[in-house]
Amino acid sequence: MFFSPRRRVPSRRAPFVRRSRRFRAATWGFLAAPSVRASGAARAARAAARAAGGIGAAPGRGLSLRWSEADPRIQAGCLLLAAFFSMVVLPGAVAATVHQVHGPGPNPVVAWSRSRDAAVKVTVYRTGTRTVVSMPENEYLLGVLAAQVDPHAPLAALKAAAVAARTYAAHAIQVPAGQTALARAHHADVTDNPAVDLPWLPQSAWDERFGADAAWVKARLEQAILATDGVILEYRQQPIMAFITTITNGWTRSASGSLKKTAPYLRAVACPADQAAERTSTKTVSRARLARALGEAETAVNLAGVRVAERDAQGYVVRVEAGGKTWTGESFAAALGLASPCFTLRLDKSGLRVTVHGEGPGFGLSLHQASAFAEQGRDWQWILEKFYPGSKPIRV
Repeated sequence: MFFSPRRRVPSRRAPFVRRSRRFRAATWGFLAAPSVRASGAARAARAAARAAGGIGAAPGRGLSLRWSEADPRIQAGCLLLAAFFSMVVLPGAVAATVHQVHGPGPNPVVAWSRSRDAAVKVTVYRTGTRTVVSMPENEYLLGVLAAQVDPHAPLAALKAAAVAARTYAAHAIQVPAGQTALARAHHADVTDNPAVDLPWLPQSAWDERFGADAAWVKARLEQAILATDGVILEYRQQPIMAFITTITNGWTRSASGSLKKTAPYLRAVACPADQAAERTSTKTVSRARLARALGEAETAVNLAGVRVAERDAQGYVVRVEAGGKTWTGESFAAALGLASPCFTLRLDKSGLRVTVHGEGPGFGLSLHQASAFAEQGRDWQWILEKFYPGSKPIRV
């Protein structure tokens, strides 16, 4: 194939360059000070100053001198350009950045109100006010997470906690006799009493707990709830009893040894991070205080006769005996305001010394260990399978 030689076209850049130079020279002359325009010697002085490393202007007068001496039309044009940038270009760039960070999708407020959780109602018996309130499920979950989780925990741990709390509510609503006795007595699904149900923190108490971070905490918890919207755990097509524990004594409890119920998904799970943390608390109980807590006459209580009658394989108290009467470990702990039913009793001169290990009932998801798993790179599905083996996540 033959190509004809390319015909050289006269370049049009040279005249443009010449015009550009003339334009720049004219512009400089237009913007420069009158003394500079009038004197060729001044131009020579500027060239000498540039050769010496200067900028050809008196110290402190470079930019301000040129702007103040510019034509008013040039100044007006610059001001209009700055206004256009601040009012049009900058807001558009910010909006694009926000869109890139949050990704496409509905407004978070709209997504929250239109979520699956928002369509489910949960009735809560509030023990402090002795009232029953009905609320959307996502608002209930928000209060549960605020009461229990560390908002700075990895997002995977927060998502796992959101699914567990949602499952707990679903079990109370859907399973016959799934509510606790206290909730049933007040015709509610759940209560806010941490001794028998999951704790729940109203938003009116958030400022006191989180201070200036309350808005940030709310946004982060809402993110975890929306990311798992409608997801619960089921075993044999029924929502499971998804208990949540803040931190264990090193092991979660088995339902077969403590609850005396058939719940294969509640097994003893090792929690090395919990064991390393060694969260303990101690309180001393007098004879009068113990009698009031147990609803007994002071003369009927003998501190020396209070003893742990049974423990499960993980070290949690199952039964306490005193004066021929028996209490469950949970009821004894709740009566004395203990953080966990994993405790030891020792009598000393000041009274009955109670040492508590961990915080929470000991069953199900350990929030502290879940955070440790998440920091190791585990996702929320893996965490839930670890603490509730045999259960399956489904979206309802």
